[in-house]
Amino acid sequence: MADQEKKSLMLAQAEREFATHDTWWEKEEPKAPLPARIQAMLNRNDPAVIDELLKFAFLLNGEVQVWDYNKGSWQKLSLPEEDIAQLDPQDGSWLWTLYVSGHPLARKAVRKLLSYQSDIYDLQRRFFEFQRHMISSKLQVKWRGGRRNALIPFDAVYFRYVKAIFKLAEKKGDAETWAILAHRFDLERKGNKRLRTAAGQEVEVYSDKTHYYLRRRCWRYLRELGKAGNPAYIRFAVEALLQYEDQDARYVSKYENGKWLYGRRYNHLWLFNHLLFHRSQTFKPKRLQWEGVFVPIDGLDRREEAFPDLWDQHADELWRLFTKASSGTVISFAWTALRHGNRDYLNRVPREKWMNLLDDEHDKRSKAALAWILENYILAGNGKADLTLLEELLFHIDQTVRDKAAEWFGKNAQKLPREFNLKITRRIIDIIKDGSDYWRATGCIDLLRSHCRPYVSEFANMALIKQLQDSGSRWSYMYRMKEDLLALLLEELDVEQQGVTGVELLPFLSSANNEVQQQTEALFEKYFEKLKLDLDFLLALIKTPNSRVQAFTTRFLSDRLLWVVPFYPALLPRLWEMMLDENENALVRNYIRDVLLGKLFFEELRETPISQVLALLQHQEHAMQAFGAQLLALIEPKPHDFTLQQLVDLAHRPLAEIRAAARHMLEKLRLIWSPDLLVNVMETDWDDTREWAMRIVTALPTDEQTPELIYGLLDTARRDIRALAMELIDRHLTRLDLTELMMRASESPYLEVQEFALALGDQLTWTAQRMTELELFFRTVFFRVHQGRRAKNMAFALLERLALEKQECAEAMVPLLNDMVRNFGRQDFERIVHLLTQIQMRYPHIQTPLTLE
Repeated sequence: MADQEKKSLMLAQAEREFATHDTWWEKEEPKAPLPARIQAMLNRNDPAVIDELLKFAFLLNGEVQVWDYNKGSWQKLSLPEEDIAQLDPQDGSWLWTLYVSGHPLARKAVRKLLSYQSDIYDLQRRFFEFQRHMISSKLQVKWRGGRRNALIPFDAVYFRYVKAIFKLAEKKGDAETWAILAHRFDLERKGNKRLRTAAGQEVEVYSDKTHYYLRRRCWRYLRELGKAGNPAYIRFAVEALLQYEDQDARYVSKYENGKWLYGRRYNHLWLFNHLLFHRSQTFKPKRLQWEGVFVPIDGLDRREEAFPDLWDQHADELWRLFTKASSGTVISFAWTALRHGNRDYLNRVPREKWMNLLDDEHDKRSKAALAWILENYILAGNGKADLTLLEELLFHIDQTVRDKAAEWFGKNAQKLPREFNLKITRRIIDIIKDGSDYWRATGCIDLLRSHCRPYVSEFANMALIKQLQDSGSRWSYMYRMKEDLLALLLEELDVEQQGVTGVELLPFLSSANNEVQQQTEALFEKYFEKLKLDLDFLLALIKTPNSRVQAFTTRFLSDRLLWVVPFYPALLPRLWEMMLDENENALVRNYIRDVLLGKLFFEELRETPISQVLALLQHQEHAMQAFGAQLLALIEPKPHDFTLQQLVDLAHRPLAEIRAAARHMLEKLRLIWSPDLLVNVMETDWDDTREWAMRIVTALPTDEQTPELIYGLLDTARRDIRALAMELIDRHLTRLDLTELMMRASESPYLEVQEFALALGDQLTWTAQRMTELELFFRTVFFRVHQGRRAKNMAFALLERLALEKQECAEAMVPLLNDMVRNFGRQDFERIVHLLTQIQMRYPHIQTPLTLE
């Protein structure tokens, strides 16, 4: 028979039972038998049968896949063959059989099967280790806040028997089973499980109508018990409330009275709200759900539950609810009811139970237990404090406990003995110094800052401070707390009484912790005269490579310049040495140069020797040169304090202000200028100095524009200076020895100089002797490789003219032409041969390498 047909038959059977009011469940007759192996385990009273039934339901209703190496794919893991042979998967009546068997283990198993499986993944790992698991959609049930997992879904296979179990549990007073289903009816929405009737209609197995009916029925049943004053009300209510968890609520926030409130909303629940808020003036039920049920995170400190008198008669059940509930709202209700209606019961609870509750996983329980302990055990009725217990709470492993205990301690510290406060302070310091318990130390440092602050001074000494400084790495997770403790100890340190010196405090100025640094700075400011500060301290302070320390040093010394004056004779030379020491830290060198010597002590450097200033001006670092320029302006030296060469060097320095000062002093020494000096000054890469020198040369009287000066300018490497030299040559041509000029041109590597000299060749009176003297010049021009074609053409033209004009010149140039004809290329060769031919034809007696036929 097909699965759909079986489900249709079951649906038809359910409709007949409803129409005929057939209460078949009251007979408590078993239906489908349990698998033989499970029945055997029940008969043996084997506790493992519960897990076996959970695994059985998991495989029956869920899905587990295992890798098949033969097929190379995932295969569904099925029930054992013997179970399949005995069981119809479409018949859920085995669950009914299990419940009515009456066996205690069977009842426990049914409750486990019907409950939501919050730890379903743990079940998978426990039952099917190392296998791939998939949660079947059949196991996922919906509610208005999300999804939960249930091994027994409300579907056509099981729902008929789930309702029967619910009714029978209600009839027989099985509060535990009834409560599990009541919780599910209250929370669980309808699913997508539909069936087609014989008439072809689709119906929902667990519809909204069924959902609303069942949860109203649950409350109606309890309400009747409560009205009758039946103690069963409390038993059923407690079991029901134990089923609820925090995840059953919706976490929400709302803006009210100018602030945000955070809490839980329970509008979607029905039974839950009636049990806890039935008498509320704020929360009201509507037709299908409640309205405005918003419970703050800290709970409600008022009682609004149904039948409060009945609750007050069962303090033990309230205590059970308080200690076992999973919902923070339920715990708050039980705690409020106990405090307001059964305080005597709470007084009888042993102290050990309260202490155990401090370690409870739910913070509502631990907070309530802590509040009770602080209120009733710390300060006894005789006014004497239980200091041992208080100490235990202040250093409890749970931070919430520590915070609450610290809050109480702060309010009552003045009532406690001084010795106890000192003991707590000492223990806090030891915990932070030990550094092995980060979370406990986190709370301790806050306690030390607040309530134990008046007692910190008793422990503030340099021995403890140095231990904290030396303990642990800066990258340790405890580093920040140790630094915070250091700051507190430094703030309370009595420098005068303990004889602390500045050298001892100096390392703390470099602390990465702002509070430590600030407290150390405050100590230097406050106890300046008591810290035995000397030259060694000053040098150590200045040598600290830390920008924040340097900022403090500047402020500290600026306020005490008169105190520093006696140290000047020894301090300033040491600072100068440190500034120039390349092995010194760059941050320290820059600080000394820019701040201390450059600003703070700058006026004290007026007597600095010129040699030291020159060393700065010639330094490779630009900043040092700039500082040298500042000193030069401060000292205002006379020109005669420098040699001419030193002034020339200064005129070539990169800094413009140094060059300007050098030029200014050079102008004052004009009477002793020499041509070499002017050329040296002019031959620079700096435009201002070069242009200044060129203006000076151009403005010189004619008699001072000497050939030595002009030839010097012509020999420079700069084109603009050579152009000036050529201009001066044109201006003083009649005063110059052109032979010497051309000789100098032969030594120049620059083509324009040689071309300029050749252009002047026509103005010379040429003789054989002059040709011989200038042979080197012509060789320089002709033998330049791959360059100077224009100069070569000019030289050829001059030789051709001279050869035709003067015999002695022709005869003098033949040796040069003989060498050239052997070494030149075709173009020049033809021209040389032509010139030699002309010479031989004009002057036959002159010997040439040519033979004319």
